[in-house]
Amino acid sequence: MISETTLYQKSAITTQVLILIYLTTRLQYSGTISESSPEDDDVPLSRLGYYRGKNKYKWSKTPANRSSVRTPQHNIILRVPTSNLTENDGKEPYDLWKQYIDDDMLLEIITRTNSKLLEYRSRFTNKDRPELQNVDMDELLAFIGLLMYSAVFKSNHEHADFIFTTDGIGREVFQCVMSKNRFLCLLHCLRFDNAVDRAQRKETDKLAAISYIFNRFVSNCQRVYNISQYATVDEMLVPFRGRSFLMIYMPNKPAKYGLKLMCLCDAEIGYFYNCYIYCGKGSDGESLTDEEKKFMVPTQAVLHLTQPLHGSNKNITCDNWFTSIQQL
Repeated sequence: MISETTLYQKSAITTQVLILIYLTTRLQYSGTISESSPEDDDVPLSRLGYYRGKNKYKWSKTPANRSSVRTPQHNIILRVPTSNLTENDGKEPYDLWKQYIDDDMLLEIITRTNSKLLEYRSRFTNKDRPELQNVDMDELLAFIGLLMYSAVFKSNHEHADFIFTTDGIGREVFQCVMSKNRFLCLLHCLRFDNAVDRAQRKETDKLAAISYIFNRFVSNCQRVYNISQYATVDEMLVPFRGRSFLMIYMPNKPAKYGLKLMCLCDAEIGYFYNCYIYCGKGSDGESLTDEEKKFMVPTQAVLHLTQPLHGSNKNITCDNWFTSIQQL
């Protein structure tokens, strides 16, 4: 029968043998252990020149020197961020505004609005009333300015009677520009397209009433500025509670109700570069090929928005809703 002393001696010998095997293995792979070369585990992380991953890989803290390495073709940015404006273009805020809302757009609005004013004027006995007359360029610009002021003053939901009142609580800038009746008349008759062929155009374009002006604005945004190498794609909800087939409900957004816009912007400065209005099923795949329309809706949205950037080797960032294997 083996005594407890014998078992203890055998256990001690086994432990010593295991320690010798461990030290021999360490010496084979790491060299001689000396007091002048402490183990990595004893060195503070701030003094190490690398990080050690879970899989025992070592990652250097300093990037490799690639000055002598040729840049891959897919990393060469073909269009750098720059403004396309020349020295002859004005630098005042109004001059820059005209780069986006150009004269062709304003003339189109004047023509279509006057056509509506002519039809609206025929309903009145006195057709010479001042508020029923045609609009010109100066008055249209003044009217757009008042709409901008209403946003500045947070008065876009305020009743017109309170804005134009003369008892001291109204907005004097509105009263100095035009009368309340004229403002309401222009707001009622403002048009952006030809009403004669609108029904025909709606068969292929649900946004026929505003397509020309909106697409022209987006085109001007792309013409004025070349974005940086980093862009981002996401959805935006413009708050709106009026009567429109475009209005949707998004409970995760602060406004919850409004118009849904799919946008591509510069990731560095937030510059608005490309956009389309979501108007129901199929709107994400407009301007895509038949093969691309077979992809999932988020993939179609990314392909639609990035069309002006194809071939420029820019980096597009989006959230998981837009991510798919098809984009690779």
